[in-house]
Amino acid sequence: MKHQLSQRVLALPGNARLELFSMGEGPGIVVVHGAMVTIHQYLGLIHRLHAFTGMPVHFYHRRGRGSSSAQPENYSLRTEIEDAEAVVRATGSRILLGHSFGGAVALHAARAMGPDLLDGVITYDAAANVGGSFPTGYLPEANAALSYGRLALATAIAGKNLGTVPFLPRLPLPVLARMIQTAARTSAGAQLEYLAAPTLRELEQLRQSDRPADQYGLSVPTLLLVGARSPRFFRRASEEIAEATNATVRVLLGLHHDGGTRGPLPVIREVAEFCRATGVETAPCRPSRRRSAAAAARSGVGIRSGIPRPKARRRPEPPAEETPGA
Repeated sequence: MKHQLSQRVLALPGNARLELFSMGEGPGIVVVHGAMVTIHQYLGLIHRLHAFTGMPVHFYHRRGRGSSSAQPENYSLRTEIEDAEAVVRATGSRILLGHSFGGAVALHAARAMGPDLLDGVITYDAAANVGGSFPTGYLPEANAALSYGRLALATAIAGKNLGTVPFLPRLPLPVLARMIQTAARTSAGAQLEYLAAPTLRELEQLRQSDRPADQYGLSVPTLLLVGARSPRFFRRASEEIAEATNATVRVLLGLHHDGGTRGPLPVIREVAEFCRATGVETAPCRPSRRRSAAAAARSGVGIRSGIPRPKARRRPEPPAEETPGA
């Protein structure tokens, strides 16, 4: 059955709110998105998950995005954990799926919630910081650029050092910053700039969350998916966690970091098999439904119209002075 997108605002303590979307009704899978993005980048994954598994898929804008509240002054991973738990409780869902920073949130949130609220956790390229595995040495330079109002430069520094888009590390930093500044006239470019501040705060939380692999052990089944062509630090962290805990790691050949947003068939199959193994009923995967889901994801029918994209905004030219260390 094809379900339309539903949208609502989830009220949180302290007059905060989360913008929550659902494909289907009832308990299902909650998707937690990564840093430097909004939920828009996950529409391919969401369509295919819903079509392949037959399960409702619930997804939300984390703080600082869409109609969700801004990050509070005391923002921390605890904020993200409480938000994820609020969505799990509101939807009755018992499977948590996180990508990149959202994967780290999912691991920490599942540790807090436990089997009373969850049946399982799945991550793709989880940005877990295991013994300093996640790169954060560039954060002082990026934060200095942000303090000067140089949003494009701050974004470029983070993007170049993380390497989640394959070609970015090869570009000279000034060239990359100029590209982002020029792209700010488009919706995608404007998104990168307005997410600079919340993204850097999120990355700082990853720096502070550094811990040994055995402290990521969960009391619910855990599947750690990794793209074989993703930056190496994602695989290192997931493999160390799997070795030290009861988690299972799967390295998916040929996939980059964006495998967690596009929802290619290997990812969907792993998620569906995991859900079935944990006792969650899923629908059989039919080729005809697979094609229609892919077409829907490309055209955006029934979902893109429900999530307004950020409007491109012209920004004043950044100040001429150089950022220290840049």
